[in-house]
Amino acid sequence: MNLKERISYGKLLVVPGCFDVVSAILIEDAGFEAVFVRGYGISASGMGYPDIGLMSMNEVLAVNRHIKASVKIPVIMDIENAYGDTDHLNTLIHAINAMDIYGIQLEDQAYPKSCGHTDKQVTTPTEQYLGKLDTVMKFKHDKMVVVARTDNSDVQQGIARQTAIGMQGPMS
Repeated sequence: MNLKERISYGKLLVVPGCFDVVSAILIEDAGFEAVFVRGYGISASGMGYPDIGLMSMNEVLAVNRHIKASVKIPVIMDIENAYGDTDHLNTLIHAINAMDIYGIQLEDQAYPKSCGHTDKQVTTPTEQYLGKLDTVMKFKHDKMVVVARTDNSDVQQGIARQTAIGMQGPMS
């Protein structure tokens, strides 16, 4: 079963985060139905880097490729802020499609990013983020689910951004 089919059941889906192949296998063995490959998790555990965008797109793709090959459950990949503009995103989505990843999370931080858990992050203008989501929807495979995440610390602005995203239609 793919992630899109599972989500359509309307029943809560708990998706633990992993940071390498072993943690992904443990999540699968524990009976979870999907795994989320955390950007910060692979950056910190694999490279000792803080969550400020130091891992390259190719390094992140390699880790996700190994995890995807090691588990049978759907994998959701954290693609951070897509490592740049829509040209980077186009390349990234084609690579993810080739890996048959079932879900991605795209955040709205400006490039280069900062840790989403600090007060230093800067989000992109809403229209720019919606443009990235349009690119994803245009090039993703039909079984892929998209999680549109905002790091906006202002609650009202965050709600306005998520409302604008919702107006674009389903992210699947």
